[in-house]
Formats: sequence, C-alpha cells, structure tokens
Amino acid sequence: MGLFGSLSVGTSGLSAAQMALDVTGQNISNANTEGYSRKRVSVVADFRKDGVMGQMGSGVNVTSVERYRNEFIDVQIQSQVGEKGYYRQLDQAYERIENIFNEPSDTGLNEFLDNFWDSMHDLSNNPADLSSRELVAANTSALTTRFKSVADELGALRSSVDNNLIAHVETVNALTQRISSFNNQIAAVEIGEKFNANDARDQRDEAVKELAKEIPIEMIEDASGRISITSNGSILVGPSDRVELSMYRDTIQLDDGTESSELLIRFGNLSVQFKPERGEIGGLFAVRDEVLKEYEDTLDQFAHDLVKAVNEVHYEGYSLNQDTGIYFFDPAGTTAEKISLSSHIKDDVSNIAAASGGKASLPVIGTVAGVVLADGTIDITDDIADPVNYNPRYTNILNGTVLVTLQPSGVELTEGPSADYVVDYHNGQFNFVNGALLPPGTAVDIDFKYNDVGFGGVGDGSNAVEMAELKNAIISSPDRLGTPTQSIGEFYSSFIGGLGIDRNEAISNSETRDFILQQLMKRQDEVSGVSLDEEMANMIKYENSYQASARFISKIDQMLEILMNL
Repeated sequence: MGLFGSLSVGTSGLSAAQMALDVTGQNISNANTEGYSRKRVSVVADFRKDGVMGQMGSGVNVTSVERYRNEFIDVQIQSQVGEKGYYRQLDQAYERIENIFNEPSDTGLNEFLDNFWDSMHDLSNNPADLSSRELVAANTSALTTRFKSVADELGALRSSVDNNLIAHVETVNALTQRISSFNNQIAAVEIGEKFNANDARDQRDEAVKELAKEIPIEMIEDASGRISITSNGSILVGPSDRVELSMYRDTIQLDDGTESSELLIRFGNLSVQFKPERGEIGGLFAVRDEVLKEYEDTLDQFAHDLVKAVNEVHYEGYSLNQDTGIYFFDPAGTTAEKISLSSHIKDDVSNIAAASGGKASLPVIGTVAGVVLADGTIDITDDIADPVNYNPRYTNILNGTVLVTLQPSGVELTEGPSADYVVDYHNGQFNFVNGALLPPGTAVDIDFKYNDVGFGGVGDGSNAVEMAELKNAIISSPDRLGTPTQSIGEFYSSFIGGLGIDRNEAISNSETRDFILQQLMKRQDEVSGVSLDEEMANMIKYENSYQASARFISKIDQMLEILMNL
C-alpha cells in the first residue's frame, strides 16, 4: 500500500469519525424536538485490489446517514390520532351540551317545569284568584323562555361547529401545502441512492400525522420519495400537485317548509362533497349533523308533547269569562324555539280555562235560513235548521271556530269587529257588522264546534286539576304501535340520563384511543427517539476513534519524515 496509502486510510477514518460526531451532535441537539428521528452514520470498509495480496483495506467509506423509523407504527399512529380527534370533538360537544341543559340545577328545564306544574296545582285550589292565574302565566313564560334559551344555545353551538369546520379546513389546506413542499425537497435531495433527506422526511411525517388527526388518509410513496395522499377516495396531495378543500353552502328544505343553508366541504371546485367519518373534521360533522340534531329534535319533541297535552285539556275547559275553546299555548309554536303562551292568555289571565268543560264536538255544518233582526243580529241557537244536525242547545261555541259562508255563492265571510260579523261564543249569537250584508231570508252555511257541558262557575278548578295531573300522565315516547310509554317528566329525565351516558361513552372512547396512542408513540420512540445516554456513549466512542485516526496519521507523517531524510 505504501505510506501515502496508509495516510489515506487514516484520513478516511478521521473523516468518518468527524461525520459520526456531527450526527451525534445533531441527535443531542434535537433530543426534545417533536417528530425528530435519531440518525446514524452508515459505513463500510473500503478496499482495493492488490496484485500480490488480493483485496487490501484502504480505509472506511461513509455510505449514508440514515434515520431510524418504523413506518408500520407510523401508519398505526396516523389511524389512532384520527380516532382520538373524532372522539375528542364528541367529548367536547357533549360537555358543552351538558352545560347548556345544566341538570340538575335551579336553572335547568326540569326546575321550570316543576314550577309550572306546581302553579297549575295551586290554581286548581284557587281558580277565581287572579294572583294564582298570574303565577301560572309567569311560570309558563319562564318555562318557555328557558326552552328558547336552550334552543338558542344549541343553535350557537351549531354555529360554533361551522366556524370550527372553516378553521380546520384551513389547517388541512396548510398541511397539504407543507407536505407538497416537502415532497419537492425530498425528491430534489434523493436523486441518487446515496442521499437521504432525513430531516425533511421527519418534518413531512409530522405534517402527515397532523393531517391524519384532521381527516382519515391513505398514503403511498413513489420511487422519487414523493407521497400521494387520498381521503375518501379523492386525491389531496399528488406527486406534483395538490387539491385544496373548499367550503360552500347548500340550501335544504326543512320539515316546516322553511329553508336553511348548510355548510359543506368539497374538493376544490368540484361537485364532490367531502364528509369524512373520522378525524377532527369527521367529529365536527358528527356533532353538527347527528349529535346536535338528535338533541334539538328531542328537545322539540319535549316541547311538542307539552304543548299538545296541555292545549287538549285547556281547549275543552272554561275561562273566568265563560269562554271555551281557548288554547293555553300558541298552537303554532310546537318547537323549543317557538313555544309560547297563546295571545289570549298573555292578554288576559282570566282566559286560563281552570273550570271543566265537556268534549269538543266534531264540526257541525248546517244550512241556516237566517232572519236579520232590526239590530243586525241573528240568534244561531234558534231551531231554524235541521234539528238532527243543528241543536238549539249548542250555545257554548268554541273560541274562533265559527265560519259563515254565503249560499249559493260560497263566499266566506270574515269574523272581526272591522270585518263582517262578531260572535258571542257563550250565548251562541253573532252580530253582523253591516246589517244590510245579509237581508232577511239569506241562506248561509255555519261551521263551528261547541262544548257539550256548560260553565261550572268561578270556583270550578277541575280543569286545572286535570292539567296539573298531566305531570304524571303517560303521553310521551310512543312505541312502534304508537302507544305512549312515558310521562313528560320521565321522557325528559331519560333524555338527560341519555346525555350522561353519551358523554361517558365519548370520554371512554377518547381515553382508550389516547392510551393506545401513547403505547404506539412509546414503541416508536424506542425505535426513533434520542437516548442521551446512548449518544454520550457514542460521542466518546467517535471521539476516541477520531483521536486514534489522528494519531495514526501523525505516525505515518513521522515515518514519511524519516523516509524523506534518508
């Protein structure tokens, strides 16, 4: 080999030791850097062919600097961070919903509902007392206000979810941009098999993990080192380009005939909707379209059952003014957002029907040959029509049910003081606002409902008793045959109990995924994590190697000097 060849051997050892020390220093510097994979110098013995001795060693050759990483564990981590992100969103949503309902507490719906039933019970004991009626109206207003408050807060949570969706889509687009940039960096470095873009790969892996937390992904790497990423079968990152997610609104028709816009995601400007089933974005969609919808629908059903049950009883009772056929709740407000006292009760608490009535009849339609009196009135209780279909005893006409139609023209007249006629529902009479509108002998059709029992007096509170007893009546949660199985209170209690179960399930799933993820991260850290003890040992080893190579070179230099002095 000769002295110059030996000098080359020492120089290669010196260079290899120096590079190994550089890599060791990089590892130590990044011991706490998240996503960093420890690096190692890969070396092989260099040799040359000797005509006499055959292969002769000619030093050491550094082939590459490699990172330690288990890609199989990376795939499992990507899956679990997506699962954890999904259940994290569910857990946070259920926690927020629990805070909205705030049960049990003095501000919970159950407390307001109990106050409503209690005040109705008090009214049954003092039906003529206006203060008892005022208390019923006040407690009912508080109850309806709480209904609306809960509905509004659920709606605010829905808006918050939409805002979060926008923010997470922006995060996804930023991550795909980073990954695409790293693809180009890695492909530019790894042109030959000898070169590895280790740090760029670490940073790309970290970006991919962050992306997997947002949406479920599938990934494949080509020969140049670039990765392609798809989600739900559509490409997000390609070898040379990427596709951004975009937000758009779609108008949907609601059950009540109104329209609402829904925030959705799609790939670029394509018509393909993107709705992942896992990841943080998948969790947000599940919260908005499944969880919130379920609780909003159940709350609306709760309000509907309450309105329907109370109105059915109240409608057939009598007010202090001896009127019947009055709704307690506004019949048009059967959702938590719209539930309210009827205008009759708001205007006059005397219209609360605490007294018992009978049963509201089916519509009675008869043709009446009316005779207009001098003052423009006609007594509709007179037996002037078919006695089978029109009984003169039907005096307790239900509020707002009279419809008068001119015959034979079929023109419908309008009730009201500024319209065609007004009605005395208790006595069964109406008065034409314009007496000349119906000349004597004019034929009309009269459609109305009546109460088959008369007013029981101001001291009658039996209808209030019946409304108070609705607290324990089985009127909610119909089975598959339509038979109610629960009271309103039991329905609400089971509803709140279900919320607690859902929250606990979300917490359990989140904690399970978190435990699995910690185990996977620990396994990956065992492979790729930096051990300072190990690095310190390597540093001593490479330092000694460097010193030994330097001493070897020094000896060769001394030998060359001796040779040169001969």
